[in-house]
Amino acid sequence: GHTDRFVLLDNLVNQLSTRFHRRGDDEDLDEGVVLQIETLALRPVGHSVLPMALNNLASQLFIRFTHQG
Repeated sequence: GHTDRFVLLDNLVNQLSTRFHRRGDDEDLDEGVVLQIETLALRPVGHSVLPMALNNLASQLFIRFTHQG
């Protein structure tokens, strides 16, 4: 795959999150979680941005939990 795929996916996740906050569409939130998990799989253990990616996933999951229960 593309060497910057995780960066591109992160950007897409951010856009989906923004759209979710504007429209409230659960599908945007669910897709963002799936893509965030995919970005984690693309980062090797010890990658410098892995902690940030894990934090982003935790945030997405928390938002989904508080919204969907």
